[in-house]
Amino acid sequence: MTKNLVKSIFAFLLFTFYFLLFITPSYASIEIDPLRIELEASEGKTYSGYITITNHGSENVEVSLSPGDYRYMLSENTIYPSSNKSEFLPSCKNWINFTPDRINLDKNATQQIAYTVKVPADAMANEYVSSILVDEEQEPSLIEQGKSGQVRIKITPRISIPVYIAIEKYLEYSCAISDFTATVSDKEKSVELVVKLENNGTAHIRPVTKLVILDEYGTVINKISLGKSLPIFADFGEKLTTTWKPKFKGKYTAVATVDIDTENLIQKSVVFEVK
Repeated sequence: MTKNLVKSIFAFLLFTFYFLLFITPSYASIEIDPLRIELEASEGKTYSGYITITNHGSENVEVSLSPGDYRYMLSENTIYPSSNKSEFLPSCKNWINFTPDRINLDKNATQQIAYTVKVPADAMANEYVSSILVDEEQEPSLIEQGKSGQVRIKITPRISIPVYIAIEKYLEYSCAISDFTATVSDKEKSVELVVKLENNGTAHIRPVTKLVILDEYGTVINKISLGKSLPIFADFGEKLTTTWKPKFKGKYTAVATVDIDTENLIQKSVVFEVK
């Protein structure tokens, strides 16, 4: 096995371990509240709040906080804007400060850290994003005396708190079902239902989508939950897909209902026939 291959395998394992620590808070001994921060803000104003950190470990820990970049959760189901707009929103990480930004936390202890968000007077975009990075500091691995070729490794468990700041002057929550299709497969004896959502507002939304299937007499045959979407940003969309296997032939109507936590629900229907 070559040295380059060994290095590549080591780098891959290290990256995988770090990635798991980053996305899975249970790997760390600390608990964070809240898990996200969302503000409807005005230009030139300062907002404040607290982050509560609890040490569930068996040892004392040192925890540091810092502002960081937002981690986008885009997938093959993401529908990108048709325009030439960038997929990335402007960052607000330079607006965030902590008091203090590093603490020593005894085992089974809880402490609050104050944060402030200072929105500049010239904030012009509809929405800004960033992250608060909460790191559980670790000592680097020990070096054994008399051995050559050793490397000190420091792995830091990290929890990322997403931050969303929507400017009130431009704020509008809105969603549309841009397309709803039902494709019948005689071979598979199934129906593929596809709902395409579009955020036509100015700030991110987390739609909850449900389907109801009715027969030709209006009787409810089935109810399907498509769950709550990850944040969908302005001008972006999301494709939701599910498969239903009817027991009988006939004409059916599928109704999609989308709830974005506003007064009105969004609905669209599609008619199909199973032969």
